[in-house]
Amino acid sequence: MKSFQPMHRINPEGLYGVIQASFPYFEKNNWKGRIIVVSPPIYSRFFRGKTAYAMGKVGMSVLTKGLAMDFERERKVDMAVTSIWPAAAIQSTATGQHVADDSSVLKDLRKPEIFSDSILAIIRSPAFSVDDLLTPDEGFLLSVGNVTDFTKYTVVPEATVVELCHGVSSTCEWMSRMTRLVGSTAPIFKALDPSFKWPGI
Repeated sequence: MKSFQPMHRINPEGLYGVIQASFPYFEKNNWKGRIIVVSPPIYSRFFRGKTAYAMGKVGMSVLTKGLAMDFERERKVDMAVTSIWPAAAIQSTATGQHVADDSSVLKDLRKPEIFSDSILAIIRSPAFSVDDLLTPDEGFLLSVGNVTDFTKYTVVPEATVVELCHGVSSTCEWMSRMTRLVGSTAPIFKALDPSFKWPGI
């Protein structure tokens, strides 16, 4: 419980408190704004081996879905709340220890720019198109940002990058529509290829 309780106070409870504190500022701005949460699409593989952590992060995703429903019910059409999650591990202080232990891990990492580019793409999108969305960074850039070449985001240039759309534009278009319906690209690519697994998650 010593680690469980602080983790949940920081993740779901911390998010709830920050959003609550932000409402007066959104109200002053006539309810025009974006809330972007770092939490995952809800799919069973995410729970594996990290139940306590997953409970908190999925709680954050539930908050995204619930708050989006509130915005819709209250007709706050210029507000949007979106959850984004890295499809592959991002180079950071958090992953630094893994690299120190095993330098081969570098080939599995992506540069932080993929995350920032995804967030900028979310901010630039119409509110209605990103409200209530739980999406991986790569999936969003594929479906909305029209990014198909992810080599610029790899830490090790020679590393193999998974081509999620298999180079077929029609698949990308279909994926974009289906992401809106199911709230996650993960099960879509699982349907395309039963052996597919999100790298780094």
